[in-house]
Amino acid sequence: MSDEGDREARRVRPSLIDVTVPNAARAADFLYGGRDNFAADRKAVSAVAASAPAVERIPAEARAFRHRVIRYLVAEAGVTQFLDIGTGLVPPGATHELAQSIDQESRIVYTESDPMVRSHARALIRSAKSGSVSCVDGDIADVDAIVAGALPTLDLTRPVAVLLLSTLAHVPTTIAAARAVSALMAAVPSGSYAVIYHLASDLDPAMPAAARHWNKTTPKPITLRSSADVTTLVSGLDLVPPGVVPVTEWRPDLAAVAGQDASGAPAAGRTSTVQLVPVHGVVARKPLRTGQTLGPAPLTPPRAGENDSPVGRSPSMAQVQTARGPVEAASLGQVLMHEHVFVLTAEVQQNYPEEWGDEDERVADAVRRLRELPANGISTIVDVTAIGQGRDIPRIKRIADQVPELNIVVATGVYTFDALPLFFWRRPREAMTEFFVRDITEGVTGTGVKAGMLKCAVDTKGLTEGVEHVLRSVARAHVATGGTPITVHTHAAGQHGRAIVEVLKEEGVDLNRVVLGHSGDAVRDPDYLEAMADTGLTLGMDRFGIDHFATFHERSDLVVEMCRRGYAGRMVLAHDTCCYIDWFGPGTLDDLKNWHYLHVSQDVLPYLREHGVRESDVDLMLTANPARILAG
Repeated sequence: MSDEGDREARRVRPSLIDVTVPNAARAADFLYGGRDNFAADRKAVSAVAASAPAVERIPAEARAFRHRVIRYLVAEAGVTQFLDIGTGLVPPGATHELAQSIDQESRIVYTESDPMVRSHARALIRSAKSGSVSCVDGDIADVDAIVAGALPTLDLTRPVAVLLLSTLAHVPTTIAAARAVSALMAAVPSGSYAVIYHLASDLDPAMPAAARHWNKTTPKPITLRSSADVTTLVSGLDLVPPGVVPVTEWRPDLAAVAGQDASGAPAAGRTSTVQLVPVHGVVARKPLRTGQTLGPAPLTPPRAGENDSPVGRSPSMAQVQTARGPVEAASLGQVLMHEHVFVLTAEVQQNYPEEWGDEDERVADAVRRLRELPANGISTIVDVTAIGQGRDIPRIKRIADQVPELNIVVATGVYTFDALPLFFWRRPREAMTEFFVRDITEGVTGTGVKAGMLKCAVDTKGLTEGVEHVLRSVARAHVATGGTPITVHTHAAGQHGRAIVEVLKEEGVDLNRVVLGHSGDAVRDPDYLEAMADTGLTLGMDRFGIDHFATFHERSDLVVEMCRRGYAGRMVLAHDTCCYIDWFGPGTLDDLKNWHYLHVSQDVLPYLREHGVRESDVDLMLTANPARILAG
């Protein structure tokens, strides 16, 4: 070993890194003019630059692109939250410095899988007092872990800019890279942005050979991609003009606003013409829900008194309707996404009330049971009781007012396995949708309580004419109200999910806000559930305690398996239980000892943890996923 190499080896712990092998983060640091690199990194970069000289210009233009994009996002688009994936060694003009220079309340999460690089980043980053910056463990191959790590810093009910600045070049196939982008964007709300810059295969004929040379020297090869490939990565998102272009051509006008030329250097200090570099850049936005608006912020701060919000701040948090009024999505806490308070046959109860008994006693019993939930960590339940299940919103409001520590989200919809209720037989097809929309926008039964969930059912008979009518009415109400979430009762053994997806797609539904209810019954077919989750649906693992269909261990092991496959970000938990149901004779369900509101908290979660489910996955299933679905 040379004297220089010997000295460098002593600078680090050999058990942690190998200084003789080039590292992409350290190579970038060398190109940025930093000192956190070694001889092997410098040698590899020099060899690559010899065959493709444009490589040496990439850091300056990448930094300039980052500068212009962040100015656009904060000052024009009003985004003040950033998830920077694969940050590497924090470069000059890092994301948090740029964002907080425009809005000090900006919040930034860096993710990095290399522990040494992560430690270095944490030592360097400093946040403005009114903002927040963190650096967490995260690999592009594990999106659920990235999202869980971001939760303490970012509010995932408000738009987030997901920055993938060179990261995707380390994903070997375009299909895998596109899936990673899709999964990340599924985890953030509408109005969020994806920002990508990617080494190009079609802008410099010298680059393919240079990439092959680099890949021979490192265990983490890179993949170049064409403009068409990069466009594929943001499929389904709305491109921000000018679309996919060389990074030097993305909004050069913003450099002048920042007092810089296109390279990011002070304008007075540069006189040469900007040269093309072999890197594609794109900014794309997750489509807004119908009726949603996100006004761009001005390029200059408002005058004193003109606007109490900082430049670019979203005017309010996303809200969720509950029986006691709207609450901020961030305050939902742990959520059971499929429960009931009462399930009744309304006409029977009205005419034969003996079994129901005293109304006040039933209400008091429900209040007692529901008060136990917050003491066990649950802050919200979604009562999915619809027409056909005895929905009585005035009664639910009376109960909710006595349990203010628990949020109760109520539903609208029709519950039928076959024919339409007779009420709708001879009415216009749009009448049902109009009822649902009124429940969501005006409130139910004069109570002022607005529904926060749409409900329908597809059971053993599948999409009968009546069932499809309800499903399409629910879908149209979802679209008409800007994306009110949907839950669909299903018969898992019938595997009707694919037919449901086709109808919802035809109606323009955002599948990221749809729960495929009772998916947890499919204990012998995780492949079916994986296929459903890949469409964007969230799986309702929501019948814990109903051991007639599947045992505790079968249900729990299915959740463990789906987490192992990487689908924690596509599951929610619940029991489908209630305080009273008249669909079964007295004593019929006495053997279901665990069919109660506390079973998940007291029994299921300990089992999942004991069998390898990470706390971050639990947070996704109980907190982040429900907030994403309910608030959009």
